Amino acid sequence: MIKNKFIYHLILVLFASSMISCDLLNDLDEEELVVDETPIPDPEPTITDDYKVELMKKYAPYTYMDKDESYFPSSLDYAFPHFKRYLNEDNGLYSLTTIEPLQTGNDILDFFHGEMSTAKVYVFWIAKDESKYQITHFYFYPYNEATGNIVQNHVGDWEHASVRLRWIDKGNEDWVLEPYQMYLATHSTGTTKAWEDVEKIGDQPVVFSAQGSHGMYFTEGQHEIDITSKGEVLDVAENGRIVAFDYSSKKGLNGSDWPKWMSKDFSNAGSNPIDNPLSGPIYRFGNQKMDCQGTVGGEEICTLSDGPTGPINKPVWDPSTYEK
Repeated sequence: MIKNKFIYHLILVLFASSMISCDLLNDLDEEELVVDETPIPDPEPTITDDYKVELMKKYAPYTYMDKDESYFPSSLDYAFPHFKRYLNEDNGLYSLTTIEPLQTGNDILDFFHGEMSTAKVYVFWIAKDESKYQITHFYFYPYNEATGNIVQNHVGDWEHASVRLRWIDKGNEDWVLEPYQMYLATHSTGTTKAWEDVEKIGDQPVVFSAQGSHGMYFTEGQHEIDITSKGEVLDVAENGRIVAFDYSSKKGLNGSDWPKWMSKDFSNAGSNPIDNPLSGPIYRFGNQKMDCQGTVGGEEICTLSDGPTGPINKPVWDPSTYEK
């Protein structure tokens, strides 16, 4: 029985890897990523903090959870009291683990199910080259249930969506920032669409979070290893949902403070008490791997894999590059 289960794990991982590779090739189709050149205002208008927050709300994703979702997003305020920050002696980096220990890789704690009613989305204003800008929305889920509900689950889950902006002259030098593209992260890759091709409710893009894995998609239905549907809605534009930051100036917006976990100085002990998740940088936002059964293609297969790295490790911050 154990041998058969392990074989199933390998087949599932190989299938998922092949699907992701195909998706990546599709996403690199240059024709889909061509952007028409538009004039740039000279001088460029001042972008106030209030205008940044206004655009964050105006173009905030209208996000569908799957109708069979069990593991919902939450705020860090909801999740962090269930975690402690610790020094991983194997790599010398500070990470998070649950205060209540997991006995097996299949253990489910109550808070893993998240809390939609108080969920927040952590939204960053990012300046890009050539007077373009990006608004990146990060969602936190306390738990990721892998496709197939058998292998590679993990505690903690970060997903993100990015709206890309450029200046448009509405006439008579009336310059405004408007979207021209949107990117959705899906596991180790993602999808970019022209803004005019994105479904919207008003100005808000409609997006879908896959059941369990929370990979993000533009449409509902079957997506190789993921499935999406119109279940509960997280409307990021609702009052109180957005926690806003300006990455370029490393400051909070709209009353928030710049978080200590937004740092790559993962060996820094931070402030006392250092076991408080708010006290310093965090390398991984979840428990270490458990119940590992072997490797395939050099990848270790575990019932519970390592918790994810956080937003600071995502490839969204470089002014000269974009995710594809």
